[in-house]
Amino acid sequence: MKSGVETLQNLLKKEIFKMKVLCLVNGHAVAHVSRTLEIAKELKKRGHNIIFGGGGEYLKIIKNEKFTLYELAFTTQEENKIGMVEGKYELFYKGIEKWIYEDINLIKKINPDILIVDNRLSSFSAAEILKIPIINIANIHITDYKKIPFNNVGNLINNNNFVLKLINNFELMCESFLFNKIVTKELNKTRLKMGLKEKSGFSNEMGDIILFPDIPEFNPSKKLPSNCYYIGPLIWHNKLKKPSFMPKLDKNKKIIYLTMGSEGLESILDVIKDLDQNKFQLIITTSSDKLIETKLPKWIFIEKYINTDYILPYCDLVITHGGNGTIYQALASGVPILGLANHNEQFYNINRAIDCKVGLGIKLKSIKNNNFEVVVKMIDEILFENDIYKKNALIFKDIISKYDGKKKAADIIEEYYNKINISN
Repeated sequence: MKSGVETLQNLLKKEIFKMKVLCLVNGHAVAHVSRTLEIAKELKKRGHNIIFGGGGEYLKIIKNEKFTLYELAFTTQEENKIGMVEGKYELFYKGIEKWIYEDINLIKKINPDILIVDNRLSSFSAAEILKIPIINIANIHITDYKKIPFNNVGNLINNNNFVLKLINNFELMCESFLFNKIVTKELNKTRLKMGLKEKSGFSNEMGDIILFPDIPEFNPSKKLPSNCYYIGPLIWHNKLKKPSFMPKLDKNKKIIYLTMGSEGLESILDVIKDLDQNKFQLIITTSSDKLIETKLPKWIFIEKYINTDYILPYCDLVITHGGNGTIYQALASGVPILGLANHNEQFYNINRAIDCKVGLGIKLKSIKNNNFEVVVKMIDEILFENDIYKKNALIFKDIISKYDGKKKAADIIEEYYNKINISN
């Protein structure tokens, strides 16, 4: 006969404790907002109370979904862009002490059971001070668990697996050391000032549970500890209506989807407009109001925001700056990629696409004197000269179809929170 304690534990395991969840996000990137939002929508559907906090221009996506939102101090959009593109990472941390205290005050006000954090750099220290559980959403490549370095010199000699492994391991150690000494230097100063221990490398953004919105086939890792989970891509599904231009799309022409915000887009448009309109149609999304008002040829359609669920099944190519979210959106629809990266993290993602033979890419700043002939050649290579990119994109579509990232994440979070309640 089971003891009373065993019986109670079995009952608790079957019960799902309702949670009050505070999601804290970096609102300067659509991915950091949208993937947290997908998990939040799933948890809300299951009856949990979800509140958001953060700073950045893309918080408006959260407002559109009718979640309670608290806006917090954060780096400006311009500082964020300069920090990423020019590598001036100190801009990410110049207000870190203020952000930590704002997070602490909001956490105290909301009194959540658990935090979900996506790239809000102050939240980990705030959670540590208040001793509150934290669920972290992070890509493999910004953790110490990544298998492939950001700048993979080993690619140059990949005919020697042993040498490649040695080079990769050395590069990974160097990256972790430099990240600690250069990127998070100000954060660690602030942590020491607040009575917290200094953290090394990428460990500043590690939660009690870490959810990777990745697949190992695209973004491989070393052996993971038991609190880390691949959940699959968190594809953003918004409520925007079907674009009005859909009936005008000619399925006999190659349809290209171009999404790059506003950075570098104006110069790209100059060459894109010269593409053969008898062969191509182009769909563009941009955050630039100036570009939205630009008069374009009738075969080019431009929108500020778009529901990609409607358009991607018809697209033959996605041109992107290399954001992780956009790449997974493309692959989930079996569409190859052309990447024009603005900074190193985007170029890392593009390199993965190149290595997996699902696309081609280049750093935007390496295209000299606005000579975009190389871009046109890449378009032709992917769409007309080599079908390997499409074939491999379809293989990834099949892999991704086996995941349900938001459901997997919600299951993990509920199970973790149940264990906390049982142990207490």
